[in-house]
Amino acid sequence: MVIDKQIHGLLNAISWGILFPVGAIIARYLRSLRFADPFWFYLHVICQFSSYVIGVTGWAIGLDLGAKSKGIEYTSHRIIGIVLFCIATLQVPLRILLFIQSLIHQLEVIVCYAK
Repeated sequence: MVIDKQIHGLLNAISWGILFPVGAIIARYLRSLRFADPFWFYLHVICQFSSYVIGVTGWAIGLDLGAKSKGIEYTSHRIIGIVLFCIATLQVPLRILLFIQSLIHQLEVIVCYAK
């Protein structure tokens, strides 16, 4: 149980404390550099995706630890973990919806100018 607790902490520290912020910094600052045009996006996606996978693994271990511990409850810690997981999980479908909306708008512009 102690090792699971340490693994949970280490995975989430790497995920939320290192990889997610690095991915955001890559998207924020490398996007404006022309020489890093397609590279910054792929690096950003790799960083964010790997961070999400590591974070989900740490989250699952945390849920398992919570189920195993009978007398100790970390209510605020559990709530923060669930909220972070939900926000991170909603980012991908919302980004896909935004992309689809952008494509629809581009098609509308093409159709409008084609007339």
